[in-house]
Amino acid sequence: MAGIVGIAAGGKQSEIRRMLKKIAHRGHGGEVVVDHPNATLGVVWNDTELANKSNSRFGGGGDELDGAKAMLPNDIRQEWRPFALAYSTDDGLLLARSRVGVRPLYYGKTDDGNIAYASEVKALLEVTEDIREFPPGSIYHSGEGLKRFTSIKPRPVRQMSPEQAAAELRQTLERSISRRVDQDVMGSWLSGGLDSSVIAALVRPRVKQLLTFAGGLPGAPDLESAREVAGHIGSTHHEVVVKPEALPDVLPEVVYALESFDALLVRSTVINYLVGKAVSEHVDSVFSGEGGDELFAGYDYLKELPAEQLQAELVDITNRLHNTALQRVDRSATSHGVVPHVPFLDPEVLDLALEMPSDLKLRPGNPPIE
Repeated sequence: MAGIVGIAAGGKQSEIRRMLKKIAHRGHGGEVVVDHPNATLGVVWNDTELANKSNSRFGGGGDELDGAKAMLPNDIRQEWRPFALAYSTDDGLLLARSRVGVRPLYYGKTDDGNIAYASEVKALLEVTEDIREFPPGSIYHSGEGLKRFTSIKPRPVRQMSPEQAAAELRQTLERSISRRVDQDVMGSWLSGGLDSSVIAALVRPRVKQLLTFAGGLPGAPDLESAREVAGHIGSTHHEVVVKPEALPDVLPEVVYALESFDALLVRSTVINYLVGKAVSEHVDSVFSGEGGDELFAGYDYLKELPAEQLQAELVDITNRLHNTALQRVDRSATSHGVVPHVPFLDPEVLDLALEMPSDLKLRPGNPPIE
C-alpha cells in the first residue's frame, strides 16, 4: 500500500523526506519527492501497486470518485481501487479520500499556515501537532475548502429471493476478487470464520498458489478451523501461534504501528500484527474478510435489534470502519510492507449489500440466524 505525505508549499523537500522516513515501511518499491510551486509531495510504494512514475503529483489508489471526478487526474479513475490521494493543481493542493476510508489519511496546518497531510500520524507529527483525520468520502482544495462528495447511506431495498441474493453476491464478490488478483502467488488472512473463508475460497482458483495465514494463542479454535478450511481449498497454510507471555513485549510496537490507545482495538490488533509480519516473509499482498460482519449482520448484538432498525445500524457501523477494523487491517499489513485487499468493501459489493433485505441477513428465529 502506498504511503503519501505533502505540504501545500514549494521548497519543502527536507521536511518531506523526514516525513517519508517515518512511513518507509509502507512501500519498498520506490520513493519520489516532487517540488511544485504550490506543494511539495512525497510517495512510497510497493512494486505490486499501480504507481505512476511519470507524473508523481499524487499517491494512493482509486475507488469510486463520484462528483469529485472532474477535479481528479484521469489516470486514477479505476473505481474499484480504494484511495487516499493528493494532487498538485495550478491553483493549489487537492486531497481526496474514498467512501469507506480503506486507505488512511490525516491532515493539519503547520505553524506557517500551510496544509500538510500524511498516510500516518507519525509522519505528520514531523511538521505539525495539528492532527486531524481526513474524512472518508471527502475532497479538499486550497481554494474551496473541505467538502463531502460521497457517503455510505441506506439504499432502496430490492426484493429478492435467498437464491437470487446468494447468486448475485457470489458473482459480485468474484468480480471484486478478480480485480485484485495481480500475481500468481498471493496471500489471504484466514481465521476459519465465514468471511475470511469465503474470500480465501474464491481467491484460490484464481492464483497458482494461495498462501493462507492464521494466528492465535495455543489451542485457539480459530487455528483448528483455519487449518480445516485451508485443507479443503488446497492452500499452503501458515500458522502463527503466540504464547500469552510474549504479548506484553510486542505491545509497544503494536501501539506505535496502530497509532491508537483504544483498548479493544489494540487487543484485536496484536495477533493480526504478528500474522502480518509472517505474511511479509512470503508475499507482499494479502486478502482480508473485513467488512463482511458490518454489511451482512455478523455480530451477535445485532440479533437483539428490532428488524426495522437493522439496516440503519449496519450503515452506521460500516461508516465507522475507517477508524476501527480498517485501521487494524491497514497497520497490521502496511507496517510490514504488505498491501491488504478487502473485497467485501468493493463499491459494487457494498451497494449490493445495502440493497439486500434485512431478513436475508438475519433470518427470523429465536435467536435469529445470521
